Amino acid sequence: MTVMPDPVLAGQRMSEDYQRNIGRMGMRDVLVASCGGAGQSYVGNILHELSVNYVDAYTEELREDGTAVARTEHGGYRKHLASLHDKDNTAPPVEPWPRLVKTHHPPEMFPDGSFGAVWLLVRDPRDALYSLYQWRHNFAEAEWDRVPPTFEGWLSGRGDFTASPVDDWTAFHQAWLRRTPDCTVLRFEDLKRDPEGALTEPLRRLGVRFDEARLRRAADNSSFDKMRAHEDAVSATGEPRMIRDGRVAGWQRWMTPELAGFFRDDELRAVAVKFGYDLD
Repeated sequence: MTVMPDPVLAGQRMSEDYQRNIGRMGMRDVLVASCGGAGQSYVGNILHELSVNYVDAYTEELREDGTAVARTEHGGYRKHLASLHDKDNTAPPVEPWPRLVKTHHPPEMFPDGSFGAVWLLVRDPRDALYSLYQWRHNFAEAEWDRVPPTFEGWLSGRGDFTASPVDDWTAFHQAWLRRTPDCTVLRFEDLKRDPEGALTEPLRRLGVRFDEARLRRAADNSSFDKMRAHEDAVSATGEPRMIRDGRVAGWQRWMTPELAGFFRDDELRAVAVKFGYDLD
């Protein structure tokens, strides 16, 4: 049986602000869809450095003219990310279209006509789910976003829109591939290894103009060290870090036989292989 998102459960985790933002979107918008922990902050920072209009629909109010304005109640979160902090404090000019819109919601939440294209950002499910857990453990604002005190405890519980967090990863990617079979797939691991090679063609297909030297600078300015340095500069002593690790195959540092058992599901492995991940 194919695991797919439960739209009722998914809808319960969509804020009213995000619902309103969907109503302001259209065919000129490009969704950057990923499970949490897949590297949206990294991609978003590169796009910001290129003056591409990348917006966080969770913390910004989208407007139909392509612009977006940060909501002040999310300032504590946004300061951690260099691109959002820069956007809030210097408001660099950008062309409104194409507007790339961050989402962690499954496609069932988006009606026809609310987007024109999709970038599907994927990451090894072991690393993505661990990163998502760490983020929610430290930064969850809504009660329904909070997690148990251990990663194993979270993996053992229900998911956001399926029976478990691991099934969420499987269902999310299967649903987006079914909804948009011609989507652009970006792998986090490829972006870390060769960001220019991974992003050049997708950006050019959207009509974004840039030179290779500028893309190299944008990638360099989005490195883990530079993004962490920014976060250290704006964070209080002892405050949790959002730019936590960003490693490829970081799961090798924390995996145990007990945790490995959560990643042995046949359907998870079959979907992972489609993106080049051998969970063996």
